[in-house]
Amino acid sequence: MELTTTDKVIMAASLLLILAVAGTMDFTERSNQDANYCRMVEMHQDTDGEFGWPDFDNKYKDLC
Repeated sequence: MELTTTDKVIMAASLLLILAVAGTMDFTERSNQDANYCRMVEMHQDTDGEFGWPDFDNKYKDLC
């Protein structure tokens, strides 16, 4: 079975759509992780280290 030009275009467009959705999901997940990191470091600072975690990646100043 040979693919027609229309089939190839549809397959290519579908692949691009899937890649775009996956890229957006990666960006969203990274943003959520960064926000959580900021909240946890702030909690650590506000509670004198009882809760949260220290700035173990040394990125709080730049990120948050």
